Amino acid sequence: MELTVNQPFDLVGTLACGQGHRWLGPESDGWYESVLGSDVARIRQKVIHGPLEFEGTGIEAAMAGRLLRQFRLDDDIEAIYDELKRDPAMAKLVEHYHGIRVMRVDPWECLVFFICSANTGIPRIHECMEKISTAFGTPVSLTRRTRHTFPKPNDICNEESGFEKLKGLRLGLDKETRIHQAAIAVSSGDLNLDVLATEPSSDKVIGALKTLRGVGDKVANCVALFSLEKLDAFPIDVHIGRNLQELFREEPGFPASRNQKSTALRKWAQHRFGSYAGYAETFLFIDDLKRGG
Repeated sequence: MELTVNQPFDLVGTLACGQGHRWLGPESDGWYESVLGSDVARIRQKVIHGPLEFEGTGIEAAMAGRLLRQFRLDDDIEAIYDELKRDPAMAKLVEHYHGIRVMRVDPWECLVFFICSANTGIPRIHECMEKISTAFGTPVSLTRRTRHTFPKPNDICNEESGFEKLKGLRLGLDKETRIHQAAIAVSSGDLNLDVLATEPSSDKVIGALKTLRGVGDKVANCVALFSLEKLDAFPIDVHIGRNLQELFREEPGFPASRNQKSTALRKWAQHRFGSYAGYAETFLFIDDLKRGG
């Protein structure tokens, strides 16, 4: 099955940015595999900007819709790129990494992923996500490999001795407590992720997310950007902070603080890059990685 892509799209580059929380691959023949909802999906793109091949356990039309949504193939990407290219430094990155997109991931899954990201590299985060899925999810398979659905907040809260089960996964750095408390907040409605997705103010969304234990400015911005429709959110980590310093430290008004988690630095970047600051962040991140950061 194929999903025609009428705009620039680089599947490999997009997944290399660490956004694909449960995508495994690529395999030797180019296939990636993930679990979307209750189904397993496999995708590959033989040529950059070409059609997206896919197969899965679900209905074809529904699977195509999920892929279109997750990879934001409904964005007017050329209009976004044109906006970013008004900045000379960003114009070079857009041309070099043409086709990389911001992904749109399930909000609860995204929240857990970034709680797991504290002081941890991408391979270890993926390992944590698979451990949680295996412990609480339902087995599903398309090939010989068995995957598991990602648990809903209620699955963790309602599971007998759910917290003890989480602790047994040994995720590290008290992540079990943070995930369990987040599950309680979401399942109880104290933190309504669906409502946050419709909230127009990214600052309010980020503030609400930061009420959770273990969710600081970076994680809140990541969740806002990659799952709650806030394309002006701008997460700052060591990669982004370093790239901003290299490219813009001589610019008038650039924050004097070298604290790469500085809210002032985030605000500066959001003002600089505007409504699509999150796309700018993604280009800065992949550029630092590609240059060996």
